[in-house]
Amino acid sequence: GWGVCVTSAGEVVHVTGYLGGELKISCSYGQGYESYEKYLCKNDCGHSDVLITTSNPVKNKYMIHDEKRARIFTTTISDLRSTDAGKYWCGVSRNGKDIYTEVKLKLVEGKSRLPECICSQNSSFSQVNDVCHSYNSFCQPKENIGFCQSLFKKLECLMILKSFFSFNLTEWCCDESKITSGVVGHPLTLQCPYPPQHRNNRKFLCKGDHRNNCTDTVTSQSRFALQDDVSSSSFSVRITELEAADAGTYWCGSDSQWRVGNYTKIELSVGERNTCLDEN
Repeated sequence: GWGVCVTSAGEVVHVTGYLGGELKISCSYGQGYESYEKYLCKNDCGHSDVLITTSNPVKNKYMIHDEKRARIFTTTISDLRSTDAGKYWCGVSRNGKDIYTEVKLKLVEGKSRLPECICSQNSSFSQVNDVCHSYNSFCQPKENIGFCQSLFKKLECLMILKSFFSFNLTEWCCDESKITSGVVGHPLTLQCPYPPQHRNNRKFLCKGDHRNNCTDTVTSQSRFALQDDVSSSSFSVRITELEAADAGTYWCGSDSQWRVGNYTKIELSVGERNTCLDEN
C-alpha cells in the first residue's frame, strides 16, 4: 500500500521542466519487482497524493510506462504548471513498506521542446500542410507556448479527420499498421523496421490490444525467435509453429519510450490447417 511521511532510501533524482511543456521522470527498481505495481506520488505520499499507477496508466495529465526488461518505469507529466514543482516519490507497491525514490522537480520559463511537424508533400488534405507549415514557422523554435500548443492541437484534429476519411497518412502522426495471416501448425516470420540510429537498442515484439499493456513474446522458452539485421535496419521474429491462440494484435519496435514512428502494429489472423491438402 501507499506509505505516509516517506523518507528517501538513496540518491535523489533531480528533473527540470519548462512551464507549459512536458517532462519524463524515470526511476529504476531492483530485480524481482518487475510484476509489482509502480506509482508516482507527491508530498507525503498519502492516498490522495498518488498521481498515477501502472494499474491505471493514463490519468489526466499523467502517463506511466513500466519497461520491465530494463527495470525502469517512466512517468510523463504534461501541461506543466508552477504548482507542479516540488517533491515527488517513485514508489513500488509491496506487502509491508513500499520502496521509494525521491524526485525533486524544478520548473523554469523558457523554450520547451515541442514536437516537429513533418509535412507530407503529396497530401490530399491540403489544410493539414497549411497548418503544419504555420506550426513549423512559428514554433520551431517556440516563441509562444499557448499559440503553438493550440496550433498543434488543431493539427492533431485534422490528422484524425484525415485518418477517418482514409486519406494518405503521413508517417509522423500515426501507428504504422500491418495486417498478416498464417496457418495453424505452420511457421510464420514477422518483419519489423526500425530507425538506423536504434541499431544498438533492444528490439521487442509484444502482444496485447494496447501497447501500454502488452506481453513480451520473445523469451528463451518461446516459439518466437528474434533475429536482427542491422544492414537493413529491420529485425524479424520467426514463430516456429503457429497456434490458433497466436492470433491478435502485436507491437514491435526498438524504443522503450514508444515514440511515434519507432514501432509497428501488426494484426495477425490464424487460419485452421487444411487437412485435405496435408494428406496429399
